[in-house]
Amino acid sequence: MNMYVVNSKKFLAYYLSFLFVFAFVNPNLLSIPIPYFNSFEVLIIPVLPLFLPFVLHKRLTRREMQLYFSILCVILSSFISILFAEYWRNDQFISIFRYVEYAAVAYATSAILDEEATLKCFIKGTVYFVITETFLGAIRFIVSSGHMRGYFLTNGIYLQQVFVALVALGAILSSKDKRTARNWFIMLIFLCCGILIAEIRIGYAVMVFSIGLFPFLFGGGLNRKLLRTLLTCLVLFLSVLVLLYRTGYLDVVLIRLQQLVEGTGTAQIRFLLWKLAWTLFISHPVSGIGTGGFSRYKEYYAPSFSVVLEEEYMGLSTHHTILDILAETGLIGFMAYILYCLCLMRIVRYLSKVSRIVHSNWNRIVAVAVQISLISTLFMDTFAQGSFTQVGAVLNVFA
Repeated sequence: MNMYVVNSKKFLAYYLSFLFVFAFVNPNLLSIPIPYFNSFEVLIIPVLPLFLPFVLHKRLTRREMQLYFSILCVILSSFISILFAEYWRNDQFISIFRYVEYAAVAYATSAILDEEATLKCFIKGTVYFVITETFLGAIRFIVSSGHMRGYFLTNGIYLQQVFVALVALGAILSSKDKRTARNWFIMLIFLCCGILIAEIRIGYAVMVFSIGLFPFLFGGGLNRKLLRTLLTCLVLFLSVLVLLYRTGYLDVVLIRLQQLVEGTGTAQIRFLLWKLAWTLFISHPVSGIGTGGFSRYKEYYAPSFSVVLEEEYMGLSTHHTILDILAETGLIGFMAYILYCLCLMRIVRYLSKVSRIVHSNWNRIVAVAVQISLISTLFMDTFAQGSFTQVGAVLNVFA
């Protein structure tokens, strides 16, 4: 019976790693006529009965209780925003479900990954799935001569790639076996190149930010071994960069970066969405326009504030967590978000203590990687959407 329980938890750990990597899938990349969908929600339903025995016996820690209380405050502020909105309809209440789902995923994940054996299964599965997605994306990029972006099933994998890159960097510094360290180093270079060819500008920022945090949170500062590793990685990465540039494979990457600097192309659409979101907050500062109102009523608000958007972009979200909260839930929702951030930073602080006292190098590496990834989700909130996603919920495993 005990063996059955252990095997069930290990299976669920591997399954969670698959969902963690492929949380959002775009079948159109494979020419399948299905719209972009949340694969996490679709694939978690068949295995829900397997989670229940472990979830029901789980006890909440104080940090988890504080986190869930902050999410409850976010949910209440969302209800208030809809009830006091100028325009609203019943289906907007469905938008609140994402916060409930976030809490449920965090709770279930921590119940499954509460042992070192299952945590290792999750990390191992995450590494395998991230490498597979990156490899297939690289083939897609090379076959198309750089005209197709370097991801295979999902274009939102950069945070998972950075997470595995941080694990690889920690393994390199902790490993005493040269062969093992070399293998992790090759993986680190491969993942950095994978993030580059995916042509996701947010991924570039998250990669630089996360690796920049690593020396301060891993311990030891910029020691000689870390500097040597980073410099070697940088030299090889630049060599690959030059090779891709000279063969014309980086043309699309350079165009996307140019659009960001000049405020044109898709970057211009993002800036217009941000402008509209900020304007809506200024005009509805207390409770906002209602959760889910930005994508549903953009056609009513945009002309009033001289923001011109093409029809195909009318259904988009703000692509900015903080502006999304301010526009849709106002200052009431923003205060709930600040409380959530404080609870998340308390978890980060706890992880910092764990990384210093654990005797296992493996646990220390994972603790630092999770710690930096959680900070990165808050960093992403300032220019993209990082918080309140299933990927972020899974990262709360150490709470």
